[in-house]
Amino acid sequence: MSTSISIPTTNANTAYLFPGQGSQKVGMGLSFFEKSPNVKKLFHRIDEILDKPLSKIIFYGPEEELNKTENAQPSIMAASLAAIITMQESLKNNMPAPAFVAGHSLGEFTAIAATNALDIDSCVYLVQERANLMQKACNENPGTMAAILGLHIEEIQKIETQFDIHISNINTQEQIVISGEEKEVQNAILMAKNLKARKSIMLNVNGAFHSPLMKSTIPEFKKFVKKLDFKNPNIPIVANITGKPIFDSDSIQKEIVSQICECVQWEKTMKFMIEDGITNFIEIGPGTALSSMAKRMGKNLNTLSIQNIEDIKKIK
Repeated sequence: MSTSISIPTTNANTAYLFPGQGSQKVGMGLSFFEKSPNVKKLFHRIDEILDKPLSKIIFYGPEEELNKTENAQPSIMAASLAAIITMQESLKNNMPAPAFVAGHSLGEFTAIAATNALDIDSCVYLVQERANLMQKACNENPGTMAAILGLHIEEIQKIETQFDIHISNINTQEQIVISGEEKEVQNAILMAKNLKARKSIMLNVNGAFHSPLMKSTIPEFKKFVKKLDFKNPNIPIVANITGKPIFDSDSIQKEIVSQICECVQWEKTMKFMIEDGITNFIEIGPGTALSSMAKRMGKNLNTLSIQNIEDIKKIK
């Protein structure tokens, strides 16, 4: 299996977006697996590295097994990488060349692989280590997450003062994710309803990610990160924590350690790219959450989600 990906680079008005945990669904990536021998090699190699039949869980479930953090994280990355490989094979010289890439939470690791800042095998080991440590933290400090729609950050901060919850993702001006122990999150949702939130959605995750409940993962994860051979990305990665582009390997390592407990500033990430002239966003991997958020941030923005072979045919 090739351990690197070749994405064309340019100062274009296009960016690639990679989804994070919660986007997983049974059957993702199967159309790419059936079409491409290289994608088959990718999934077989990931099964080999993880020493379990992850591809069977991805393609056929059961859903509750796929949703476990230690399975969901490498599965989403595998599905996104499968999409990129198939795009390369199908589009060849017509593959859109991004000026930036960005990944939401776990998706940042897909961005690292896609920009050759780390080879695919190492990325799989890295995501496996992250997922295992985070699952351990989930077992020690059970928690959950919820998206609150229709309230501004000041109102969410007011809720944060009343309950033991944390702001984990600022996705858009009016879509903010909180995390904490389940009872605290449920109480926060009730207060959000009283404050006239449009909607609250419990997320398909089994932990309070991007919060202090994950801090036990940091020492071991930091040690693991230092063992790997990171390189400068061949396309700038817009960072979750700062919403600014990363150009060097040292900054990547700091970013992926910090983002375990810190808030994902997705709105800042998107605003940076839009203000820099990006008008085309291609979400690569399962789900349409990132494309949907992009659409709400500007009427002149073009979005496309690549989840199967038919989606690739929409690229002109």
